Amino acid sequence: NRVYALVENENGGLFSSDDAGASWKLINPNRNLRQRAFYYTHVFADPNNKDTVYALNTSAFRSVDGGKTFAQIGQGTHGDHHDLWIDPDDTDHLLNGNDGGLYESFDRGQTWRFFGNLPVTQFYRVDLDNSRPFFRVYGGTQDNFSLGGPSRTRSENGILNSDWFVTAGGDGFQSRV
Repeated sequence: NRVYALVENENGGLFSSDDAGASWKLINPNRNLRQRAFYYTHVFADPNNKDTVYALNTSAFRSVDGGKTFAQIGQGTHGDHHDLWIDPDDTDHLLNGNDGGLYESFDRGQTWRFFGNLPVTQFYRVDLDNSRPFFRVYGGTQDNFSLGGPSRTRSENGILNSDWFVTAGGDGFQSRV
């Protein structure tokens, strides 16, 4: 029946309920847990231990005492943490989706492995050119420059990370060809 809620306001913080949300109490008013009130601010409870809770936003945090105290995790990963999967069969095993891609941990977030082979990014806006035989896609990415790359390839390996190139630095510029 344990439920957690991270509330962003002047009197906010981490709240918990032990009666499935019928009543609530403020557990932790720490402003670090509510760095920015964006769509990716989330709380995740360990499926096997009600006192282990993760709070994600610009940074990532873990508590092992029901949210009273938190330690930052996710060092060595990209920021802006959007999602967390906790393996219900091995809660040391985590997957973290953030603005830099996908990371995996086998020690509850102390160390992370980056999946550099996933062809993913977060474009704000895209534009296309008239290249032949396949057009190129250009876009400003979240946090990671503006890029250009092929829409298709004849390579049996598919489109690779190395096929993409930086067109401008910065965060999410609107590319025009």
